[in-house]
Amino acid sequence: MSLLALVTLLLLAVAGAADTGANAATAGNDVDTNHSKGPGKNKPPAGYVYEVPVNRPLQRLPGAAVMMPKSSMTSSRITLAPVTYRLFVPGQGLQVEFTQPGYIQDGGKQQVAAFGPTLRLARGQSYDVTITNALVDPNEDNVPEHGEYWFGPGDTNLHLHGLHAATGVPSQATATEYKGDDNIFVKLKARSSAAQRPNTLTFRGTLPSSHLPGLAWAHAHKHGSTFMQVSSAHFAVLVEDDFEAWMPQAAAPGCAQVRKVLEGAPDAILDLQLFFFQYAADPANPANEKVNLDNANLQIASKNASNPYCCDKRSAMNGHPFMGGLTQGLGANRFLINGGYQPRISLQHNTWTRWRFLFSGAKGFAAIAIVDPSTNQVSPDCEMQLIAKDGIYLPLLPRKVQALLLPSGGRVEVLVRCSSWPGKPLTLSAGAAAASVFSNSSFGNLFYPTGNPFLIQQELLASISVQYPIGMSSPSLAEEACKPLRPAYAADLRDSALAAAGYQLSDVVRSPVQFTFNRQFACEVNNQSFTFPDPNPLTMNIGTIQQWDFNDAVFHPLHVHTNPFQLVGFNKALLEAGAKPFTSNFYKIGDYYDTLLFPFYTPIPPDALTLRFQPGAFTGYSVMHCHYLMHEDLGCMKVVLFKCPGFPDDAQPADGECPGYTPPVPGTATA
Repeated sequence: MSLLALVTLLLLAVAGAADTGANAATAGNDVDTNHSKGPGKNKPPAGYVYEVPVNRPLQRLPGAAVMMPKSSMTSSRITLAPVTYRLFVPGQGLQVEFTQPGYIQDGGKQQVAAFGPTLRLARGQSYDVTITNALVDPNEDNVPEHGEYWFGPGDTNLHLHGLHAATGVPSQATATEYKGDDNIFVKLKARSSAAQRPNTLTFRGTLPSSHLPGLAWAHAHKHGSTFMQVSSAHFAVLVEDDFEAWMPQAAAPGCAQVRKVLEGAPDAILDLQLFFFQYAADPANPANEKVNLDNANLQIASKNASNPYCCDKRSAMNGHPFMGGLTQGLGANRFLINGGYQPRISLQHNTWTRWRFLFSGAKGFAAIAIVDPSTNQVSPDCEMQLIAKDGIYLPLLPRKVQALLLPSGGRVEVLVRCSSWPGKPLTLSAGAAAASVFSNSSFGNLFYPTGNPFLIQQELLASISVQYPIGMSSPSLAEEACKPLRPAYAADLRDSALAAAGYQLSDVVRSPVQFTFNRQFACEVNNQSFTFPDPNPLTMNIGTIQQWDFNDAVFHPLHVHTNPFQLVGFNKALLEAGAKPFTSNFYKIGDYYDTLLFPFYTPIPPDALTLRFQPGAFTGYSVMHCHYLMHEDLGCMKVVLFKCPGFPDDAQPADGECPGYTPPVPGTATA
């Protein structure tokens, strides 16, 4: 797709906005439209505007009710449409203005927010999400399916990130035919003109009855255009607590105290969204363009016609990934929380609150802490107790930490309380104080000698005010006293646990897997750039313990669909090199992840990180990839086959489950 074609796309959207007039919405305003009659029955409005709120209370942000629904939410309808996002800070002026695909909540009215409505599910429950793709791409059929640069910006689909659920892909030959479940190979195409009826598809699936509670999320995942959509085309997925299943008094007596706190604590999702406009290198030097592309600055990546650093040859090759001419910023990244810039958060004095963090950005990582602005240090008056990572309970919980580290795509769940006097200002910060918990300037090889280009810093994420308590103060929590029960897909796979289950270490299937650097920029998997169908997928035989000796989750975040993995070991050379992250108490052997980044820079030894999987019963084709999504779009992704023994590779069970599956290492729960 040419630059002209994408500019045409934007003009069509703007023209549609002019036609609909009153349908152009500012943040949080409900807009009555004919589209409420159902997807595809009327032309949807095209001129949405989201004015980012500044310094507003968290609970009063647009979409607050759909971000944290109070009851079960198993179904939703959303439209993907061009949205112009504007951040104007009083006294500082316009910070960001750009147009990209965003989710619009459908229903009797349409609401513009910076995310879609949260699904709230119980284990064993089914869900469905109907997406109408209102984007217009006049040259959609003329773009390549693979290439060195981004392509197909108007197409979309949906990935349920962090859910242990069926792939829906028994064969690569039929992968683009959507039959249900978490199939990211399907494509929901854009319209070729504004007059054409939008395409609609319902994504659906069912959680297994053994699914752990916790925070997952969903986002667009069409290869070639993922990174341009995710920051605004996403929503949270909350799997509800079930303490009788995972922390019953008889089987987990040490959990009574933390269970009581979790049952009574106020609960909030904090969606950390990133508008990425910071240059990785001086944009005035054309030789630095590939550096800025690799780091996905929106102004560079959009190849705006007004941008003097636009690289025409790339525009002519594979197109212009963003929606066009409104892209502008001040050369700085901006974090939002739940769609608001520097919102205000209230905490009751000395009372536990449960925060569930999601980093929904397409790139980077952040270190986050509660900071005392009078000292610019991590506040000694506030306590954070880690409960879960990526929606999976820690082996022992809670674990006291000073700061959190979140890669794009990652989630952490913590209990927080502050004992500072009411009224004392505090900040939620992704600045230097938080980063210092994981790095030390005396070690030149940590976070890069001159600073990691993917570490996204913002001193003020939100302001925190401590209020007088309403009731009694919360009790202190005994650290690591609770050992929750676990399903088989998240069983302990460390050597001692395998031995206790009678599984021989010699039977562990070991594979060297890594992100490699043999391209102009970005990365590949084992020196292979993504192709589909994949003639040589990574294969995991169901009924075995699989081990990846992984060399580069220290620079690029590793994300694996369908099955999470356990960190069971690391090369001791990492500690000898001064790997402070392990001394932070945030990282521990035995933790589970679906998105792992271990961010320090040192010569990477062989077998840097040892990761183990016990694939569940779900069969078929899925993927693993770098979760710096611009790298995934550029080919840093690999197909993974979860293979049921006795079935041909390309004819896995049609229902997506391996019959007679018995886990080698059983879970500790009967759920």
